[in-house]
Parts: sequence; C-alpha cells; structure tokens
Amino acid sequence: MKQSAVWTRSTTSFPAALAAALSVLALADAAHAGDGRIELSHTRALVGDASVGDSAGYPIQIFAPGSYVLTSNLVTPNESTSAISISTSGVHIDLNGFTIRGVTFCSAGAGGVTCSPSNGVNSLVSGAISLGNVTLENGTISNGGSLGADLGPRAIVRGVRFHSNRLSGLRTGLLSNVSDCTSTENGGDGFEMGSSSRISSVVANSNGGAGIDAGTATTVLDSTVNANFGRGISGDQLTISRNTVNGNQQSGILVDNQATISGNSVMGNTGIGIICLGNSTRGCSVLDNTITGNTGTGLAFNGAGAYQGNTINGNGATVESGIQTGGNVCDGDAVCP
Repeated sequence: MKQSAVWTRSTTSFPAALAAALSVLALADAAHAGDGRIELSHTRALVGDASVGDSAGYPIQIFAPGSYVLTSNLVTPNESTSAISISTSGVHIDLNGFTIRGVTFCSAGAGGVTCSPSNGVNSLVSGAISLGNVTLENGTISNGGSLGADLGPRAIVRGVRFHSNRLSGLRTGLLSNVSDCTSTENGGDGFEMGSSSRISSVVANSNGGAGIDAGTATTVLDSTVNANFGRGISGDQLTISRNTVNGNQQSGILVDNQATISGNSVMGNTGIGIICLGNSTRGCSVLDNTITGNTGTGLAFNGAGAYQGNTINGNGATVESGIQTGGNVCDGDAVCP
C-alpha cells in the first residue's frame, strides 16, 4: 500500500520553514544526475516526485519515459509493496550496482524452496503488462513478496541478480532479451520468458520451479540451469544450444513441437534427460548433446524426431522412439536403438 505523507499545521518559525522548503527543493533538483538521468533513492522514494504524479512513499511511480538511475538501495516496508511501479513504455533503469530488496526470505531445502512471509503480492519492480520497452540492468532484486520483476513485451534485462523472491525471479513479455543474469532460490521459476524471446548466458539454480520456463519460439543459449526443483528448461518450439542442465528434480529439457536441441550437457536430472512431446509431423532435432546419468530415459520422443551425434550413457533407459540419423553413442554402442 502506498505510504502517504500526513500534513499538519506547522508551528515552525518562518526562517526555519523557509530553510526546510529550500532543503526539499535542493533534494528535488539533485534528483537529476549530471548526465540527464533521473536519480532514484530510498530518500527520494519517501519524498516523492520521481516523475510527475509520483506521491510520497513506496512504490516509486514512473509515469514518464526516460532514463533513471539508482543512487542507493531501495527497501520496501512489507511483503506486499512494490519498490518501483512503471506505468509507461520507454523506461531505462540502471540499478547502478545497488539492490532493490523486500522483506521475504526464501531458502532451498530437501523438499523445495520455502518462503516467509508466504502470502505477499506485487512484484518489487512492476511494469504494466500491456506496455513494453523497459530496460533493467546492473544490480540485484531480492526478497520480494511476489516476483522479483514483472515486465511487459520487448523488455531488455542484463546483468541483474534475482534472489529469494517468493514467486519467479523474472517474468517478461514477448520479444524480450535477457542476458548475463542470475536467478537463484526463488520460490517459483528462475526465469519466465515471453514468446519469441532470447535468453543467454544466465544462471538459474536452486529455484522452486523450472530454471527457465521459455515462451513459444524462444532461444536459450550458453546458460547454466542446475538443481532446480522443477524442470531445467521447458517450452514449445524452442532453440536450445550450448547449455549445462544438471541435477534438476524433474526432466532436464522438456519441449513441445519442432525444437532444435544442440550441444547441451544434460546430466544427473531426476526424470528424462531430454523429452520432446511432438506429433507425427512436428518433431525435434536433437544434435550433438551429452546426455548422461539421468534417472529416467536419456532421450525420449513422443512423435516425430531425429537424433544425431549424441552421447547417451548411464541413464535409466537409453532412447524411446525417434529416428536415428547417425553418429550417436548409446551406452557404448554406436548403433543406438
């Protein structure tokens, strides 16, 4: 809930009141950095006026497009209050190495990720889902009562650490680009990506849900997705390349229809290493992966699919269905099932 300022009739002398007013004006003027960016800070949140229409208290409300930069940590007062609420397109927020933090704490245990308090609402950084073109970079978002950040379409997120949020670390809309981020020990998924997006060079470890829940026709590259309590990577019509997907508590990679899965290391997952839920005409191409030590089948197809150049060893079973096109090694046998 927005904290509001309470005004009472002042008994302060005129010179003191004038000094106080000048102090507030100085603070407002200091809100613009030398490079033209608008500065955001905990003190600024309590004063208000980060943009026209922003009132005192959390959340900081951004109604105007532009470039914003943190100059301190932002700390929300309870599990249901956002730190920043974005109500316009075209916003660039540089966390500048600082942290946006709530009051919820999550920890990974044998049975999953538990969070307390367990009933918060509102993401720490919230963007209207009908709006887009928000860039978020260079800092940490942690301990949120809901998601860490919930952004609309065409979001760009880079260099952000999401940790210990009650639901997913990050959710984006379609056509988004996420890179060089980490998402750990969140109660839900590490990353939830909108359709036709790209996620690369991220770490998604020890989350309560999937490491990466990728929207339709999304590309997942060069990432580490380990020890999540759900699937490692899942989605529909994905391109998944050069990832390490190890020790997840459900299948390592699960896709629907016409996916290309190449050059990944998929090891020690509880369940199937790689599974494609295709149909008779829309299958997967599974190329040059190392699929070892998974408790279920190493590679499984439900419908059409071809596999080539894979090493598939030490799984609960080797291959189910699919069309071998050559060069695979299954449990030491160059002629796979």
